[in-house]
Amino acid sequence: MSNVQTTARDAAGEPDAQRIECALVHRKYAEHVFISPIRFVPDAAAQYEAEVIIDQTHSFFYEHALDHVPGLLLVEGVRQMGTAVTHLYYGAPLDSAFVLNEMVIKFAQFAEHFAPLYIKMRIHDVVMRRGRVASLRCASAWWQDEREIGTMDAQWSVYDGRTMARLRAVRRASPGDM
Repeated sequence: MSNVQTTARDAAGEPDAQRIECALVHRKYAEHVFISPIRFVPDAAAQYEAEVIIDQTHSFFYEHALDHVPGLLLVEGVRQMGTAVTHLYYGAPLDSAFVLNEMVIKFAQFAEHFAPLYIKMRIHDVVMRRGRVASLRCASAWWQDEREIGTMDAQWSVYDGRTMARLRAVRRASPGDM
């Protein structure tokens, strides 16, 4: 496992210690990164933790007034965290393609703007092929004010560029399937 914690850069090129490095979550711009650097928690039910970055000026998630954190922002936070964990702790190269295969999401309460919001994630069912991570599952929960407010379980596959191109070529060759 790697404990490397890199950060994003702000518009002036200065380190943005609040956000994890853009490349680790497959984003080009820091304003589209919604998690803090990830903390590994040994011997805990949740192996990894990160704070959700709530940016109420974000043009997509806050294009209209909201009195709570949008659910899609929470989902994107888990997706970003799973991607970063796969790179940092399971050695997936940064040029890997990720395919999200499954999500089960349950919201029990609203996520509020006035209190810090955290993601706790446990990785399981890791599949390795030829020494590289091929797929994994996560069990995640959003926590606010020391309470679980929702859960998201997901499964994704990780491909190198050649394999992804081959998979896409097969799909293009059979257009009548849909």
